[in-house]
Amino acid sequence: MENAGSISRVAVANHRITRDQVDRVFERGVTMVVSPTMVYRYSRSQYGSHRSSVTTYAVRNAVRYLRSVDTERKARLEGERDRLKLEEREAVHSIQELDEQIRNIQMRMAAANATTVREPH
Repeated sequence: MENAGSISRVAVANHRITRDQVDRVFERGVTMVVSPTMVYRYSRSQYGSHRSSVTTYAVRNAVRYLRSVDTERKARLEGERDRLKLEEREAVHSIQELDEQIRNIQMRMAAANATTVREPH
């Protein structure tokens, strides 16, 4: 039985191959065959063996689609990151303004306390 995390053995054909040729390659323990027009996959499980195939055209389209989705997601995440950075800068600026106001109030209070005449007890 093949584990889901096992490493596939891949064979690459530089020309079109027949299903009989693919079967002979699978018999040697290879689990994937890539030809210019098709990708063949062989798997074994407790339920038996299974051979599947897909055109390389479909694989290329799937890869192209996944890359475009990844590009869109990356752009969306970069936009979100930029927005958060701007919010962070604005928050830091607001905190600095509040700190300045607090210092001004503290200085005025200290000045008022210093000029207040205190009567002796």
